[in-house]
Amino acid sequence: MATPAGKIPTYYGRPAIKPSLYGWIVALYIFVGGLAAGVQIMVTAAELLAIPGSGNVSFVGRAIALALAIFGGILLIIDLHTKSRFYNMLRIFRPTSPMSIGTYALIGFGFWSLVAFIAQAVGASLIGLVCGCFAAVTGWWMASYTASLLAATATPLWAAAPKLLAVRFAASALATGAAAACLISLGVSANPGLPRAFGNLGALALFIQLVASIGSAAIYRKVGVNDPLQGWPWGPLYIAGVQLAGILAPLVLYVLANFFHGAGTTFWLIASGLALCGGLLMRAVVLLAGNASARRPEDYFSFAQERG
Repeated sequence: MATPAGKIPTYYGRPAIKPSLYGWIVALYIFVGGLAAGVQIMVTAAELLAIPGSGNVSFVGRAIALALAIFGGILLIIDLHTKSRFYNMLRIFRPTSPMSIGTYALIGFGFWSLVAFIAQAVGASLIGLVCGCFAAVTGWWMASYTASLLAATATPLWAAAPKLLAVRFAASALATGAAAACLISLGVSANPGLPRAFGNLGALALFIQLVASIGSAAIYRKVGVNDPLQGWPWGPLYIAGVQLAGILAPLVLYVLANFFHGAGTTFWLIASGLALCGGLLMRAVVLLAGNASARRPEDYFSFAQERG
């Protein structure tokens, strides 16, 4: 078991590692990629199940997924600061590099999303569905690889619970995708069962995310790296903004929408909005609190002692 943080020896209180340069741009990139993947997965699943009214929803959803994939690529290039770096990443494929894997996942997802959207636009529904399935598969890859990207570093908060971090990111991608699909179905589908189905899927994804976040918190406490998610400024934002407003509140509202049919639309709208905001905030807090943990030498030495 890790030594209590206050008793961890450090080198004159100096940080042992440097924090990453990841900030809001990377947080937005991770959110956009996960959202695009989640939307593609949700609308393709609805079309595969031949749910009435899913055609319009899948078409709009694929358009949004394609736009988000393009936007995500722009954010990635911006974060690399030099355009040639993105080009150089395409010249080689390194299966041991999460960044290399993620680049090809984004390219593959964008390609299949484009073909699926064009095929559906010209009336080739079967081709659109098949390509949508390929996009959904690469989307699942894109939604979860970002956790490996973070966990591969020496940052204590990211590396302490890598498997649960992957579960949290993937579940959040599905939750935000379901939220977006729910909003789309409210706007373009006359079938009231579609927003309910997406809402229930979103509730399930949020529940998985909540359980994974509780498990992660237990590991963080055991390892001794939980202070950045408890103290100022990220602690209150994480608890109130992410856990309560971004996960628990929309989860409850999605469930209640099944019992209060008259207020179902209102519940779906509020829950979907909260889930989307919570998904972005979760990634931002995890990134920025992770950088804070890198600046805390006691966190790194406690983590190293636990893993050593």
